[in-house]
Amino acid sequence: AYLKWSNVFKGSNLIFGAQSTPSFSVFTEKIWSYRMVEKTMLDFRKHASSNDLGVSLSGKIINDVKYYLMVGNGKSTAIENNKYKRFYGSIHGSFLDKKILFQIYGDYERQSDEQFNYILKGFIGYQHDRFTAGFEPFNVISMDEVTDTKQLVLGISIFARGSIIEDKLNGFYRIDLYDEDLNSDSNYKETFMVFGVDYTPLKNIDIIPNIWINGYNPEGTLIDRKSDVVARVTFRYKL
Repeated sequence: AYLKWSNVFKGSNLIFGAQSTPSFSVFTEKIWSYRMVEKTMLDFRKHASSNDLGVSLSGKIINDVKYYLMVGNGKSTAIENNKYKRFYGSIHGSFLDKKILFQIYGDYERQSDEQFNYILKGFIGYQHDRFTAGFEPFNVISMDEVTDTKQLVLGISIFARGSIIEDKLNGFYRIDLYDEDLNSDSNYKETFMVFGVDYTPLKNIDIIPNIWINGYNPEGTLIDRKSDVVARVTFRYKL
């Protein structure tokens, strides 16, 4: 549940309660548009959640450029178990007649008096009547002030989707590069791919055969690991 104060001042809304976070669900997930096939990278790797309990202020800066500021528990739908809060911020939108899409996003949260995490993410995309492409890099930095150690996660996601036969057949492809710690020489660098076609035989019905692949490149003394390969068919009915 939430309470929304519309136009708390011109063009801005104030929301208290359970709500979407600006990490991906209010913008980049919609541009990717294939969450039913796979989540966007921050969500897929579980570094951020689509929702949280807190208070937010969001609205328009100018034309199609918007802002979203939020303070939340940082626990998504789980019960809060500490005094620390998660601070979110995003500027996102479009320009050049909505052809260029962008987002600058960051969040910060302490897990204890000695540990904290923050995320920095960017997005740039281009959309046309028949196709859309996007590039989304991010870093997750986890600091431990007692041991003076830092975990540095790197993720890069690139995708494209477009119309092959108007209103009947679309295609999509996405590749993610992921390193769970750039400061470690003992982890797997992962390459994830998903691609497929989206067939619409009837209005509001989609049949989406797709291939899901996750590859592992070992570092240090880690042993080789075979790639995960899954062939799937996703069905969607749009209300």
